[in-house]
Amino acid sequence: MMFCVFIIRRFYPCPGQVKHVGATICHIATCATMWSIGNAIIGTSRCAFKKYTHHRVFCRYFVGSFGFGADFESRRFGRVYQKEIDLRLKKREVYDKMKDEKHEISRRDVLIGAGKVAAGAAIVSVGASGIITPAQSKATQFPWGYKKLDLQEVGDIAYNAWYGKFCCQAVAEGVLKPLQKSIGEPYASLPLDAFKWGHGGAVGWGTLCGTMTGAGIALGFIAGHEGEKILNDVIYFYANNKLPVYQPKHPKASFKNVNQADSPLCHISVGKWMKKEGVKFFSPERKERCARLSADVAMKTAELLNLWVDGKYKPSHGSNVKDNGITTQENCGECHGDDVPTPIT
Repeated sequence: MMFCVFIIRRFYPCPGQVKHVGATICHIATCATMWSIGNAIIGTSRCAFKKYTHHRVFCRYFVGSFGFGADFESRRFGRVYQKEIDLRLKKREVYDKMKDEKHEISRRDVLIGAGKVAAGAAIVSVGASGIITPAQSKATQFPWGYKKLDLQEVGDIAYNAWYGKFCCQAVAEGVLKPLQKSIGEPYASLPLDAFKWGHGGAVGWGTLCGTMTGAGIALGFIAGHEGEKILNDVIYFYANNKLPVYQPKHPKASFKNVNQADSPLCHISVGKWMKKEGVKFFSPERKERCARLSADVAMKTAELLNLWVDGKYKPSHGSNVKDNGITTQENCGECHGDDVPTPIT
């Protein structure tokens, strides 16, 4: 028995190997049995092998070595199995670590989400903790306000912005871009590229000239409902004056003619001027004319806003709807001929 324990501890020191003690004892028993069989054969045939001692030694060694071979194979199997156990334990450790990390990440995400919800609840509540509520936020104050602008700067910005951004965004930038610097937020976060769509009377449909769409957008942010009166005067200025009059420091092209549109419509305004100048729509002269016209409208808008912020602005043009009983402009016959839409009486 002590011999078996010694063998187990000698060749199977690891706990994983001791689990196979049954196999170990089996191989030890096999080894002992085969050794006994060798001795029995030698004892039974002692007379036959008496003169041949080396034959007895060989027989005992041969039969006994079979048992020790089995024991050696058992030890080799134990080492291979132990390696497999170690590999599985390492895999288990890696899996447990990954599981713990995933759990930690999920827990952190939950905490962050809970923090966001708590912060949102704190912001929308009237807090005694000093957190700014939406009513106090600059982004929610409307209209956003105004500081007097330099008209020449406004015109230069609008003129240069037209090349690449066109009329609507050009006018909006001419008025709003200086306010992004002088006032900051919320103007600073306003994406001016969002207003490019107004070009050509709304993506080329020839309706309201994009210069006045851009002016209306800027006036809405700056003055809110009061901006409508200013825009009304800007439209009247556009339709009833010979434009453009702005002179750039570095013009990109030159042309000869100015014209009075008598209409806020892009199609009529640019069409009249093209006929007078004798050029096509995609010509450099037409582009230069619209760039300068954008500067004119932006400067007129800023001029009226400067009066408005000083409390000196007085509307100069009345309401077309009230005067005519229908939405209208002043040159109906140019488009409709004798078939002019009129209000029902």
